[in-house]
Amino acid sequence: MAKIVGGIMAVMAATVLGLVLLVAVVIAPQAGACGTAASGDVAPVAGNQTENIRTIIGIAKTLGIAQQGWIVALATALQESGIHNEANPNQPESMLIPHDGVGSDHNSVGVFQQQPTTGWGTVAQDMSVALSAEAFFGAKPVGMTNNDGLLQIAGWESLPITVAAQRVQRSAFPDAYAKWQGQATQLAAANADAPALPLPLPAGYQSGGAASAGAPPAATGGRCPPPVGGQPSEVAATPGTYYNPLRGIAGLTAERIDQGVDYAGGGPLYSLGNGVVLETTNAGWPGGAFIAIRLIDGPATGAVVFMAENIAVTRGLTVGQQVTANTVIGTLRPAYPNMEIGWGSPTPGTALAQAYGGDIEGQSTQLGLNFSELLVRLGAPAGIVNPMMGTLPPGWPTW
Repeated sequence: MAKIVGGIMAVMAATVLGLVLLVAVVIAPQAGACGTAASGDVAPVAGNQTENIRTIIGIAKTLGIAQQGWIVALATALQESGIHNEANPNQPESMLIPHDGVGSDHNSVGVFQQQPTTGWGTVAQDMSVALSAEAFFGAKPVGMTNNDGLLQIAGWESLPITVAAQRVQRSAFPDAYAKWQGQATQLAAANADAPALPLPLPAGYQSGGAASAGAPPAATGGRCPPPVGGQPSEVAATPGTYYNPLRGIAGLTAERIDQGVDYAGGGPLYSLGNGVVLETTNAGWPGGAFIAIRLIDGPATGAVVFMAENIAVTRGLTVGQQVTANTVIGTLRPAYPNMEIGWGSPTPGTALAQAYGGDIEGQSTQLGLNFSELLVRLGAPAGIVNPMMGTLPPGWPTW
């Protein structure tokens, strides 16, 4: 999944008020530290490539991925295809799909040169710039791929660009991405105004809620202060403080309250606060994994928070690992059955509400409502309340 693209300068085409502006981007050698430009090759960039760049950044924004992730993706695309959406004669179907380049590397297609034979989806899916970007970043579009992407790489933000790219791509040329870091950094900065885009879904799948380009709601007041910083992932992570674990979800839509609270959308999932991982298995919940985190400080110290259903566990997340409010513990896939989040039980794979009189389909529990009230305090939308049942444990915190 790699090829060499050469050149002298990058020419970026941007459409502003109907006018095409050509901007020469000259790459100067700079330090190669993570997140900064480095010397290397420069490829010409114009026309459809600019549209591809802005699509990749738009999907990243919707997933709540900071600029460092854009740079990883753009360096990868520069190496793999020169940011061309390439068809491949070895995949005849791809030649019938709109494309702006032709490659011949095995059966690889698209801007990231994803291979249908290695689990990256169908030819048509890999030829969609938006879908292939979603898969690269690790949103794991249902019906396309379950391969791990950037969000499943623990600590990817602190890895060198080439290492992060290689962990996703698993290329035969693992060091080839490094030389594109400088140009990728320039292109990310030049296209930082690209709008967030709705997450696409493979044919036959329906989203639980339309993606939104807006920022997630801010938390308010009291012992649950708002996130700080310019990206959804940046919070103060103050000990004893809880933050909105759904702040990175695009198109976040509240659904019913039952044992926990159901939500639709797509994107990264964070820990509520400082805690220890208790479980990362599929415990029989529909659609995906069951993640349980025991809180180690704050007003609900000792309580367990669970996330379940159509979610993917971050690669490398292990039982016993300590996490903070800035730890991406999983990814919500943007398709039914969506996800449930709430108070968990010390019993593996179960919600605490089951032990407090709440386990009837279609009814809301007191513990589910309590968790919804906490999320509302943190800026998430309130769940839909149905006829109530169950009780709260004695002395349980309220919000």
